[in-house]
Amino acid sequence: MVSFRSWLSKAKVFVNENVVELREKWTEKGRRHVAVFARRECENNKADDDLKEKDDDKKNQVVVAVAKIPKAACLTRLTASCASRLEEHEVGGPLALIIAVMHERVLGNKSEFAPYLNLIPQREDGLPVFWPEDDLKSLRGTSLEHKNQAGHATDV
Repeated sequence: MVSFRSWLSKAKVFVNENVVELREKWTEKGRRHVAVFARRECENNKADDDLKEKDDDKKNQVVVAVAKIPKAACLTRLTASCASRLEEHEVGGPLALIIAVMHERVLGNKSEFAPYLNLIPQREDGLPVFWPEDDLKSLRGTSLEHKNQAGHATDV
């Protein structure tokens, strides 16, 4: 978590810790993730003055900033270290993002996004496509049963 907080600071990401708290959590399977929790209830009209910002688009409405994330801190096809190659080969849309994430993952700790990528799972085991056959029995009779059969990764 120290590495991630350092990365947030370096990337100029502002997290309003008066309003929210970042907590490191562990799943039952021993996987780490970061969760965001509200520290208190914060309605626009009841927010502390130091948390309020005027919303120029909506007159007289006050917005409480929970976080401010510069675009450069977001892993996209435009911010990935392979961005010029994606553009050169005219790769866009979801495929460009998939390639960008894969590329940054391959770079490991050399990636500018490593502290963030180290917090997210390598693979999402919670999706039925990754479930073992015994667990898939719980889908019988549901609309998910047939949708899942087409994409089940039995040898993953």
